[in-house]
Amino acid sequence: MIRIFGAKDDPRSPALFKAALAYPLANKRAEWWDKREGKLANIDVDYPDFPDGPAAFACTPTFCSYPVTDPAAIPAQLDGLKRARKL
Repeated sequence: MIRIFGAKDDPRSPALFKAALAYPLANKRAEWWDKREGKLANIDVDYPDFPDGPAAFACTPTFCSYPVTDPAAIPAQLDGLKRARKL
């Protein structure tokens, strides 16, 4: 799963979401949350506030990555998560 945290009117947020959707993965859940819209629909992890603007977190059922703010860094984060799950 990858979850984008950022305001819908911040131009950096859609770039992160587009990069998350573009990652080739058969079973992928990509969500975009703007705090102003209310609580998350699938609350399975307690995410911290990220003060530097929109961020993406790649998550397994047991842990999440560090926040990513550059859309180009999302594939490497997800690749690392896939490797970690195989250990």
